[in-house]
Amino acid sequence: MLSRYLLFIFAWVLGVITLQWQATLPAVTWPLAMSCLALGLWFCLRRFNQSRALQWLVLIVVAFSLGFAWATWRAKIRMAQRIPVDLVGQTLWMSGFIADLPQESRYGPRFIFTPDADPKRAWAVDRIQVNAKGGPFGAGERWRLQLKLKPIHGVVNSAGFDLEAWFLQQNIAAIASMKSAERLPGFSAQAAVLRIRAALRQRIEHALQDAPYQGVIIALTIGDQAGIPKPQWQRFALTGITHLISISGLHITMLAAMGMALVLFGWRRSAYLTQRLAAQRAALIAGVLIALMYSVLAGMSVPTQRTVLMLLVGACCLWRARPMAISAIWASALAVVVLFDPFAVLSVGFWLSFLAVAYLIWMGANRIGREPAWRLWLSTQWAATLASLPILVLVFGQVPLLSPLANALAIPLVSVLITPLALLGLLDPTGTLLRWAEGLFANLRSRIAMDFDLAVAGAGARNQLSSHGYIASGDAGCGFAAITQRYSCTLARVADATALVFYAAA
Repeated sequence: MLSRYLLFIFAWVLGVITLQWQATLPAVTWPLAMSCLALGLWFCLRRFNQSRALQWLVLIVVAFSLGFAWATWRAKIRMAQRIPVDLVGQTLWMSGFIADLPQESRYGPRFIFTPDADPKRAWAVDRIQVNAKGGPFGAGERWRLQLKLKPIHGVVNSAGFDLEAWFLQQNIAAIASMKSAERLPGFSAQAAVLRIRAALRQRIEHALQDAPYQGVIIALTIGDQAGIPKPQWQRFALTGITHLISISGLHITMLAAMGMALVLFGWRRSAYLTQRLAAQRAALIAGVLIALMYSVLAGMSVPTQRTVLMLLVGACCLWRARPMAISAIWASALAVVVLFDPFAVLSVGFWLSFLAVAYLIWMGANRIGREPAWRLWLSTQWAATLASLPILVLVFGQVPLLSPLANALAIPLVSVLITPLALLGLLDPTGTLLRWAEGLFANLRSRIAMDFDLAVAGAGARNQLSSHGYIASGDAGCGFAAITQRYSCTLARVADATALVFYAAA
């Protein structure tokens, strides 16, 4: 039964992937018709007790067709927002609000603009990337902009970054150059969280005015990476810790696990609380809420949404408190993520996350007894490295050799110590905790640089790869298991397995 369930999920995901390979969008009707015919054939086969293998083969066709139809329908909705040909190069006045934290570039401010619905305008669009001038521009502010519209386009280079696919994932329908602007009164009610994030960014900038890693602390707390200088990014890439300099699945999972452990520890010591709700379930609720709050603080980016969905799937499986194969949990998380966002399959990070976790599941299967925490951590690190190698070689043509050693030092410090300290610093009016967090990261960075400078110098530019951090994409599973193993036997056994599914790299 398990193998059939996995085949059904894989067929559905394969249907979604197949749509992304098409040069043009087909009609939704023919895959739906195929699924209906296959489903009718399955009912006939079942009615007359025909071969079970043939029945499951027909169900696989049904799953593939439904996945293809679902991805086609979602793609048609998103492509319908692309700029019409007759508006390319035209200049329009649009009223709306700034839907993200504006970023400074060498060409001026850049931000995402969400226009108001206008019945007089035939083109309905949700998000436009605006290259502005002047300012200042603030998150959530309402503006009336004069925009010269351009279509989404990128360089056709199989070895380069696919900009058009990235815009499609982010649901950005057009690019625009701002010609003039008028500030409108008030703020958008839809951007309340954005305004909070902007206020927190200003607070961190004030507390860490001259700190060299101010941008890192901002990235770890509110997910805004615009303040990190390019030389720092290059150094992070050379040592393979770029995945730590953002709010990724690793940090979300670690914080959720720490919150679960604290709630579990306190809940068990109250007879009143345990009589009303099991400590394990209270810990699950706390972990999910912490993950949601941290993700909202990060702006709910696409990779963050994947992480939250995986956490929710794992939490639901834990809540059932019934034996369940970890491969089924992994497949369920895969199906839910692709159902929520069919365009996730275009992301390299998506495949690195799920394939690395699948390899970790296979590696940890059929274990007898418990390994020491340090051995589990090291084996997970190397397993994630080996699982990532084929994808990194296939996509980037290079392999970061320094990443496993650097991550072995950086992951526990950044995820378990520096990030929680920085988040607590947001509540500290004196800014002391923020300065401590920045100082700890500066000390960590200097140690990594001292340990690996000779190797980096030998590797030179050959190892410069912005995606080095993906090599440690499965580390959260081991970290989560190491934390929860000290607590209840039931929760620890299940968490040791499902935590591998919880993590989705950014």
